[in-house]
Amino acid sequence: MQGAGLEFTSDGVRITNGNFVVTNNNNEAVLNFNKESQSLEITGTIYATGGRFAGELEAATGTFNGRITAATGNIGGFNITGHTIESDSLILSSAYDDKESYITVKNINIGKGAKISDYLDIGNLSLINPLSTYSYDNTVLKLTLPHD
Repeated sequence: MQGAGLEFTSDGVRITNGNFVVTNNNNEAVLNFNKESQSLEITGTIYATGGRFAGELEAATGTFNGRITAATGNIGGFNITGHTIESDSLILSSAYDDKESYITVKNINIGKGAKISDYLDIGNLSLINPLSTYSYDNTVLKLTLPHD
């Protein structure tokens, strides 16, 4: 083979200008480097105690344990943007730059056993929990009419 080389040194093995294939006992390729596509193909499972990927990582399925951090992206129909996770009918916003957190939804279904810790504002209507430490003149329900 002209221009191809295999060199064994004290530092390891070096293959130049060619493909390489590692096979198992059944002569099946388990590790294959294709020089035309510049791809490394591995058949089987990869086990590692640590590592770092640079660039894009694509997988058909997966399970992640531990912390996942993302400034942008998509998860199950929700978009992650800066300080929000949102869909067409739900926005969850975290507190940042002295702004308060908020939740925006098109429809709310409050199920049996749902509790209001302090108060709930619905437009001009406030529902106040009489057992909370929040005090609003011993009022439980307050309606504020808009001023003209």
